[in-house]
Amino acid sequence: MNGAGRTLTGKKVKTLRREGRTPAVVYGTVVPDPVSITLDTRELDRTYHAYGSTTLVDVSVDGTTYTVYIRNMQQEVLSRAPLHAELFAPNLLVALDVSVPVIMVGELAEIPDGALMQLRETVDLRGRPTDIPGAVEADVTEMTEVDDSITVGQLRIPADVVMLTDPDEQVVRVIATRAMLEEIEEDEAAAAEEAAEAVAVGEAEAADAAAEEEPAEEPAE
Repeated sequence: MNGAGRTLTGKKVKTLRREGRTPAVVYGTVVPDPVSITLDTRELDRTYHAYGSTTLVDVSVDGTTYTVYIRNMQQEVLSRAPLHAELFAPNLLVALDVSVPVIMVGELAEIPDGALMQLRETVDLRGRPTDIPGAVEADVTEMTEVDDSITVGQLRIPADVVMLTDPDEQVVRVIATRAMLEEIEEDEAAAAEEAAEAVAVGEAEAADAAAEEEPAEEPAE
């Protein structure tokens, strides 16, 4: 993206927005002092939707290029148009912790009694910014039966990146569909009813046996 230096601040930035520019600030460990800039609103919007907040992008401002993450994008409530962006410039040689999205890839087999559910939207990674992927893929191609799942430990990440999320956590799982769940609930209800009846019969038989064992009352003299 191409940016330009900015001197307008506060309420005056409304003028920039009317001109199709979005105010932004570049900050980070490699930026001694925050740099106020403007970006083309359409270009910023396209870039943010394409790469999100977990992929590095280059921003050129007056001859200087910053490699940044687009962080804390403020958007207009109804139109979702960018209002302000914070661009974090990390030290590319130092590892940092980043939460990245998990995206499902591959073609899921037709499972008559099952549906795919994503149980975890993101995972936490540690590594140098240039090594950390913008997203981690979960391939669902081999998921063919109810209760099939993919855990965090099965996700593929670059060799120089460390997974911080518990490897035993499930990311996606094939769960029983409503029809199967209703069938299971009916079976469980029937089993509970049978158990209740068995308990009632047992209590009645015990009561009858206790009554038979009670000694007969002696007549009064």
